Amino acid sequence: VTNLHQYCESCFRSVTLHQSCDRVRDRMGTWGIERMSVITGTILLERPTAPDPSKIAAEVGATLKLTPLASTDGQILTGPCGPVTAETVHGPSPLATGLAKAAWWWPEAGRAASAHAAHLTITCPWTGLGAVEAHVRHTVLVMSVLGQVPALAVVWGGVLVSPAHFRAMFEEMVEHRRLPVPLWVRVDLARDPAGQSAASTDGLSRFGLMEIEIERSPLEPGELYEYTRRLAEYLITSGPVVGDGDAVGNSEADRALVRHAPSVRPGRGTVYQLSFDRV
Repeated sequence: VTNLHQYCESCFRSVTLHQSCDRVRDRMGTWGIERMSVITGTILLERPTAPDPSKIAAEVGATLKLTPLASTDGQILTGPCGPVTAETVHGPSPLATGLAKAAWWWPEAGRAASAHAAHLTITCPWTGLGAVEAHVRHTVLVMSVLGQVPALAVVWGGVLVSPAHFRAMFEEMVEHRRLPVPLWVRVDLARDPAGQSAASTDGLSRFGLMEIEIERSPLEPGELYEYTRRLAEYLITSGPVVGDGDAVGNSEADRALVRHAPSVRPGRGTVYQLSFDRV
């Protein structure tokens, strides 16, 4: 990306993106906003480096309505949606190794996790915004910081991606209006002894939504990943519109029955449980 400001302006002028954010607010009302919480993105660094807030403001300040701060407490930018805090920590992130093991989509994740010498956290509350708009804006913010630092990887919730993958998803968001759901929501895949594929999400709860769990599916792992990603994207852009007992899918081959049921994993509460053999 050679002109981040131009990309960001295009992104937020986009009728499609504004309609997407407005649709979520209309359907979820204040429920979606009340459930919004602080968003943190973490960059794994080759060496300790701090971003220059004046450069961030020059690139995306007008778009994100942020101005630089002369502060020593970690707050580097401020605006109507709250302060942006950037903290450079000397030493590796304690989460990196575990996230690298879960990053099946990135074979080199372990190498990046073991090589980083520091990490940088970028945090903002995005007060008053719905979850989708807040996530879009934080993605833009992290993209601006990424261009200033010696990055080895980016951590977002339970997702670890390479800088190149992050940039590719950002460009997809701006150029093709495709939300970077694989950055915001992790999809874990597994296969049982009978050869059936399973999938679950981690990250939909940050949008005030239930997570997705599929215990057995006739779909191949790659197909199941795309199926789960598309359902997650639909929920993010449409809100909690899939009811208990609804069927989802584009054809008889991938049609599944949805139940609002307790998760098979502790601490996850009620989830969207999909069954392919009970439709």
